[in-house]
Amino acid sequence: NSDCSQFFLRQIKDVKNGQSPDQIIKRIQNSGIKVISGLVDVTNYLTIDSCRPLHVFDLDKIKGNIHIRHSKKGEHFIGLDEKEYILEEGMIVICDDQKIISLAGILGGKNSSCDKNTKNILLESAFFSPEKIADTGRKLNILSDARYRFERGIDPKSTLEGMEIATKMIIENCGGIAGSIISDNSFNFKKVEIEINNLFVNKVLGVEIEKNFIVEKLKDLGCNVDDKDNKILVIPPSWRPDLKIPEDLVEEIARLFGYENIPSQKPEFLDFNNLSLNEDNQEIINKIKRLLVSRNIMEIISWSFVDSKLQDIFNTEKIVRIQNPISTELDSLRSNLLINLLKIIKNNNNKNIKNCSIFEIGPIFKGYEPGEQLDFISIVRSGQMFEKNWIEKDRAFDIFDVKADLFSILKNIGFNNENFKQSNESENYYHPGKSGSISLGNRKIANFGELHPKILKKFDLNQTVCALELNLKELLSFNRKKTISKNELKTSPYQMSVRDFSFEINKSTLSSEITSTIKKIDNNLIKDVHIFDSYENQKSNPDLRSIAIEVKIQSDKKTLDDSEIQVISDDIIKNVTSKFNAKLR
Repeated sequence: NSDCSQFFLRQIKDVKNGQSPDQIIKRIQNSGIKVISGLVDVTNYLTIDSCRPLHVFDLDKIKGNIHIRHSKKGEHFIGLDEKEYILEEGMIVICDDQKIISLAGILGGKNSSCDKNTKNILLESAFFSPEKIADTGRKLNILSDARYRFERGIDPKSTLEGMEIATKMIIENCGGIAGSIISDNSFNFKKVEIEINNLFVNKVLGVEIEKNFIVEKLKDLGCNVDDKDNKILVIPPSWRPDLKIPEDLVEEIARLFGYENIPSQKPEFLDFNNLSLNEDNQEIINKIKRLLVSRNIMEIISWSFVDSKLQDIFNTEKIVRIQNPISTELDSLRSNLLINLLKIIKNNNNKNIKNCSIFEIGPIFKGYEPGEQLDFISIVRSGQMFEKNWIEKDRAFDIFDVKADLFSILKNIGFNNENFKQSNESENYYHPGKSGSISLGNRKIANFGELHPKILKKFDLNQTVCALELNLKELLSFNRKKTISKNELKTSPYQMSVRDFSFEINKSTLSSEITSTIKKIDNNLIKDVHIFDSYENQKSNPDLRSIAIEVKIQSDKKTLDDSEIQVISDDIIKNVTSKFNAKLR
């Protein structure tokens, strides 16, 4: 019937289900698919290489004849993933005389799977209804490589060709003797004829494109093109089931012509004078982007849709689910930007690219109500700080790199670090003890640090990943409109004095609290406070650490004498020792 219009089977005897050749293993691994065995790897290889899903059954596990039918409500099926599924009525299944051996076009059955002892196989190549496959996959919540391709439409003419290619590869890699092909084929490919003309194309795109260009590019796509007078009759190839109406062809022409070659035009229905865009905020965002790129961090743009299973990894309190998702792995709106960033890190690692620094600026969704959409900046750094070279010493990214990124952003847009309160507390998906947060007033605006090892394990990442999440909406709410000109640069003509202090403090005391306390002693005379050394001795006293602080003292009105500098130095020692229970070394 229409749900399975093509079905081919071939028996191959005396195979040896060993390991695949290195070339196939490398290709499969780089595609993010698990290497299984010589027989299964061939079908997975063709799924990736030719968009032609196939399946292999262990012939000795099949009892009687093969049947293709619709499932009955309540039937049970155990898949290759070893999960048991309860089927609804009308799903396409492949059976023998005793049991269901495959959920057609989606998942093979455990009871007919190939293993190391498999000697005889049945190779299957078929064409299933995309609508039926999509419906079954969503109801059972199964996402497989076969389903992904069948539901989007594969080339119906590749069924027999795929069978022949797979047979050749199996015999080359696993040996065996191939039998003849048997089929149940009721498929009749219906050619779609689409009529367009260059005037229609030019009207839709708003730019003049020559007719010869249109005809040439459509032929390059594999279309059969008949140019008659003012009409262009187009028959799309079998591997492009998405080309159905004239607008589909116009989209392809625009893509090949180049979107950058189509001039922008102001829509007539828009009045830009009444648009409530915050130009100041847009300018700040662009400024942040330029800064991060200058710090060797690459910008990415990803979908707002993510897999709800990945959101569960982050213990998301409220997941905004989509009622009709385009895919089961895109069934919710993201609650943070880290999910897509970590997926990109993983993909790069699979391609042996270990050093990655990427960021994204975009919305996250905390609920269904207005105001529950927040704009965030997220940065992820993984791998080594420097590529291999003879000048810089190699080291991995750590919490201080993303913290430096954070304070560079704040400084770049005009915030003073003294306005922020730092804390060791952060979200539960960060590494305890290697993470922190900052707040402005009573509102937390950023989390940063190393991600928790449990999170990295879920994403199959085996190296440290440091992240930063900055609530851009909260940050910009504190921003005041700046003047076009920069603030006047003021320098003092009088001598600067530099004093170094060394204190022994509790390890839990934040360095930022100490520097902030020293600056507040005299904001007019203390120009800069800088911690240049930190030392911990685990053996003598594991609860303490020693820090060295450089303080720059300078007046804008006169040269300070020794007594005045000594007064400030004494105040620094007094405040630090009393407030933090510190000891001067």
